[in-house]
Amino acid sequence: MTDPRIVASPAGRNREPILEVLRRVLPARGRVLELASGSGEHAVHFARALPGLVFQPSDPDPTRRASIAAYVGDAGLPNLLPPIALDAADPWPAIAADAVLCINMIHIAPWAAAEGLVRGAGRLGAALILYGPYRRHGRHTAPSNEAFDADLRSRNVAWGVRDMEAIAGLAAANGYAAPDIIAMPANNFMLIFRRPIMADAAIREMRDEDQDQVIALWQAAGVTRSWNDPATDIALARRGPNSTILVMEQEGAVAASVMLGQDGHRGWVYYVAVAPALQGRGLGRRMMQAAETWLATQGVRKVQLLVRNGNEPARRFYGSLGYRETESTCLQKVIVPAA
Repeated sequence: MTDPRIVASPAGRNREPILEVLRRVLPARGRVLELASGSGEHAVHFARALPGLVFQPSDPDPTRRASIAAYVGDAGLPNLLPPIALDAADPWPAIAADAVLCINMIHIAPWAAAEGLVRGAGRLGAALILYGPYRRHGRHTAPSNEAFDADLRSRNVAWGVRDMEAIAGLAAANGYAAPDIIAMPANNFMLIFRRPIMADAAIREMRDEDQDQVIALWQAAGVTRSWNDPATDIALARRGPNSTILVMEQEGAVAASVMLGQDGHRGWVYYVAVAPALQGRGLGRRMMQAAETWLATQGVRKVQLLVRNGNEPARRFYGSLGYRETESTCLQKVIVPAA
């Protein structure tokens, strides 16, 4: 029986640098739609490394879909779905995604594919993550890219290394903010496009009518635990003057939250949560800034929080805000057994 798996040498070379960026820019949980998944090697590698995310590979070519399906079957990962047929330039099937990932496709496809890719991702309201070679300001970034571009155009006049500014303009026309541009090995780039968040999105104290939305947000963001009742935690935090819950409201919906309190000496922060579809846009940072401001008005000089062992994304996030490990050990005693 013929093995349908394709081995793509570029995938083996670039998967680790791409994964390093994905760890930083993807939400901790959610669904990632990969367009032009090719052999399927990237999808397997990323799904194995990012178990909190569900990866949906796709490709318009049946031979490549057979390769992807074989890799998916061999991997046996619960967060890696069978491939679907999807041509970026054609109407997309009904699908949901928090992020759309596309690696090395735009330069080996007609411009209509780039238009369809950006338009489709925009309609999903998803972050758009692109990897590949680009020209900048009308010029190639390396002689090897110029030679590669000439080779592509000799093979198909509709192909070619695209201008980064043209891609950014296409994204802007579909509701995206200017991209984060990350230089990658071998003269490639990753472009991270996100939907802009309203600069004046309101941060306020939680109200009674917010409770269902807040609990749903915490569950979606994965910050609840089976042994804690979120409604009880909410009631306790809102009961006295030394603690509260702040929420960010965007277009009438609760998009982010933070629970905080102070004991007369230290401030404490809990339930920092951002809706999965909105993660990676700075909302968590804004919530922490609001929490620190609230605590400062209470006369608190320092803030502490707990991060579970193994939660490296949270550790990196708080580290980027200036939080450091202390030399103290946290001790705990349960004085009221759970009901």
